Amino acid sequence: MDHREPNLFFVRQPEKTRQYLSDLAGAGLTKQTVQNYVKSIKRFLNFHVGFTDIMFSDKELHADCKNFLLFLGHVQASTQKQVSKEVTRKRFEILSEGCVPLEKCVAVLEAAKADFLNAMEILIASEPKELSTKQSQLILYYLEALLILRHLQRPGVVEHMTVKEWMLWKRVSGQGGHVVVGVKEHKNAATQVATFALSREEEMVRCSALV
Repeated sequence: MDHREPNLFFVRQPEKTRQYLSDLAGAGLTKQTVQNYVKSIKRFLNFHVGFTDIMFSDKELHADCKNFLLFLGHVQASTQKQVSKEVTRKRFEILSEGCVPLEKCVAVLEAAKADFLNAMEILIASEPKELSTKQSQLILYYLEALLILRHLQRPGVVEHMTVKEWMLWKRVSGQGGHVVVGVKEHKNAATQVATFALSREEEMVRCSALV
């Protein structure tokens, strides 16, 4: 960048940008962080190429910006595999070292189960009474905890799940008789649908919660 005035002339010096990105990596930044810098530069240039009058006011500079975007695309492609490996390694470290032990997850559910069942009995009684706000919240929080702690779903799956999706379950044939629920909107929604299977007991809770 020119410290004297803002301009786009840096697009004519791609080697300086390549050196800058190399210096970032040399300073200890992760490949994912360096990739984010590249994405930011691309957003900046895409704005100028597509949403300003540079195409008409300076056609030569406009062409240089487009060529520089191609250059950045090649830089991204050359490091994408390394970024993917880095992300996978980080996820593995979280999985192997940072996860909460299963017994602690189950302990949370067991501690709240009695109060949850008491609230459910009121809800499904032959002459049901209106639940208090606290009891309604308990049912909601228990079901959320069930999906996150027992079924290992991301919080975003629970946050974005709709009542319609909760009701549109599909029974899986077999001895277990599980039902499967799918959620479309979540962190990885662009590539997959989040699904989880409920046991018969959990299905009864699901149906009762809809009443």
